[in-house]
Amino acid sequence: MRQFLRRPLPLLLATALTVGVAACGSDPKPTVDSLHGMVPSGADQQVGTFSLPDVSTGAQAPTFTFRAQPRHMLAVYFGYTNCPDACPTAMADLATSIRKLPTADRARIDVAFATVDPGRDTPIVLNAWIDHFYPAAGANVHVLRSTDITKLQAVLSAFGVDGQVIAHGKGGKVDVGHSAVTIFVDAHGVVRLGWPDGVTKAQMRDDLATLLALYADQKKS
Repeated sequence: MRQFLRRPLPLLLATALTVGVAACGSDPKPTVDSLHGMVPSGADQQVGTFSLPDVSTGAQAPTFTFRAQPRHMLAVYFGYTNCPDACPTAMADLATSIRKLPTADRARIDVAFATVDPGRDTPIVLNAWIDHFYPAAGANVHVLRSTDITKLQAVLSAFGVDGQVIAHGKGGKVDVGHSAVTIFVDAHGVVRLGWPDGVTKAQMRDDLATLLALYADQKKS
């Protein structure tokens, strides 16, 4: 039976949902306490030294490094296109939340979907699937695929998430397990937030605005 592995991100992230004051017009100076989901605590969780092959249509480079563009935030999700619920829901909710941002901010959320099932998720399959959620998104959306399982597992470990494929005999059933969490990374390659199940669409929109205000508007050091 298919399993969704929900091991929380490393202890650098809180295990409980943080419910704070939503970032909105009445809160001109959002803080980390405004964020929902799992927020960093302690030392920075650095993932910006890791990369995976970028198989996006029109990809500008052969590999994608897990850092947002300057003055952007990067949303990262590890999943697979045959996923019946968690993956399409996560991508649809994120896309909806991005569209609710002010026009000038929509293009400042980068998205990276990395498959944990490279055997079935070919580049053609991945690009067709992601286009359902982000049509004509251009350089801001990336689909990542590595057939080097050792490298993929190293990236998963850096993010503190799980992903595994279990094939039951030749031509048999394939079970895939993965951590259902959307992870946000800044331009320095530092994890700033994780959305597990339970974060509402309204909270997502508020979090995107807060993340941009807290981390994307800062000058790179």
